[in-house]
Amino acid sequence: MLHFLIPDPQSFRSGGNHYNERLLSAMKALGIPFTTTHQSRELPGQGLVLVDTLLWGQPLPPGCQPWLIVHHLQSLYPPPGYSSDAWFEAEERQQLHQFAGFLVSSPFTAAYLRQRGLEQPCVVVEPALDERPGPLPLRDYTSVDAIMTANLVPRKGILPFLQQLEQNGVPAGLRLRIFGESQLQPDYARACLQQLQRLPGDIRYGGVLPHSGLMRQYRQANLFISTSYMETYGMSIQEAAAYGLPLLLLRGGNTANHLRRPPNGQACDTPGELVSFLTRWAQRPGELLPLAENARQQAEAAQRSWRDAARELQQGLQPYLDTN
Repeated sequence: MLHFLIPDPQSFRSGGNHYNERLLSAMKALGIPFTTTHQSRELPGQGLVLVDTLLWGQPLPPGCQPWLIVHHLQSLYPPPGYSSDAWFEAEERQQLHQFAGFLVSSPFTAAYLRQRGLEQPCVVVEPALDERPGPLPLRDYTSVDAIMTANLVPRKGILPFLQQLEQNGVPAGLRLRIFGESQLQPDYARACLQQLQRLPGDIRYGGVLPHSGLMRQYRQANLFISTSYMETYGMSIQEAAAYGLPLLLLRGGNTANHLRRPPNGQACDTPGELVSFLTRWAQRPGELLPLAENARQQAEAAQRSWRDAARELQQGLQPYLDTN
């Protein structure tokens, strides 16, 4: 039997909570048996327990087989004053060695754990699409109508991007909409919104949208931007690519792995480089046409469901369930 120790998916918006909720809903639809709880004291004393990284500090029953769902590790984006290596050795290595295995959402995270010397089994189950986009819109590229979907927290890199945009000068004709949660780190969010107010042109924060509203925004936009410094997967990038949007990305973790061949976008090493590409495309939007056509063709070929992901999890964990 599988048991999940995860945060309440409705308690706050995050990629990890969305992953957990959709994966468990698909498992339920397929009839795969499991239990879920938010408190470790409610776990049985046996079976394979999948623990979300946000709850890995809770004590676990001694008879269970604990696995960690690795949505994020602080060493991937360490606090000021720490290197990634220093934070990993001081805060993570010992805890990670206590788990019998790992469930990760990308080959990038699996490779990161291996590079750190963790040899436990690692099952990779990448996120899937909530719904098939259906026929993709024919987008107009006489101007740039860009979208960003990211919570207003430092790791997402929005404030440096906006500051760089002000420094370089907002190009004429650029339209940009930013959607995401502003309540997780209010001081940082306030700084982002104040910076937005200093920018001329049609650049706006649109708050938090329901999923259906966000999907409509993907259809209306013609470019997706990610300024995140670190993504263990990048579910919003995946969604944008599924809707046929060309991608303008800051390299960080798994983000650049969403780019394909022939190219469906551009990866940049710094916010300055990213803003330079955005400015160039805003001034010459026709340059986006080849990327947009590649993005459209690739989107039509990539349609994977959460049921597919649930089956992959069941198959990946089967050898370890048999040992219980």
